[in-house]
Amino acid sequence: MSSDRNPRESAAQQVFGPQAGVYASSPVHVDDPSLDVVRQMASQPLAGDGRYEWALDMGTGAGFTAFAMAEFSRHVLAVDPTLGMLQQAQRIAGERSLSNVAVSRNVAEALPVAPGSVDLVTTRMAAHHFLDFEAMLDE
Repeated sequence: MSSDRNPRESAAQQVFGPQAGVYASSPVHVDDPSLDVVRQMASQPLAGDGRYEWALDMGTGAGFTAFAMAEFSRHVLAVDPTLGMLQQAQRIAGERSLSNVAVSRNVAEALPVAPGSVDLVTTRMAAHHFLDFEAMLDE
């Protein structure tokens, strides 16, 4: 994408775009105890075949929470406003052969999904970056 769609996305590009490679290899983001907690919470209680149909990870960064949710979900949408982060997420998902993870460039306050269409929503280390927390919750 050649241009930013709104000022929030532009700010995210400027701040996080140049750091995307760092996030992709940061031990805190790749695998820390908080990721285990998210996995544990997502695994309970799973009905039927034990998988969510759709999971969405907001503020995915380089995608590690989305990758963890791929284990529990048929489809995962990793959402972030930063192109560089999504490029890292796509690269790493490919390296891990995660064919059920897709990326979408959006802010958490304006998600590209219909109401009621997502079974699981996660965000692990990004909520403090959301400019309008109440709008994110409403979304």
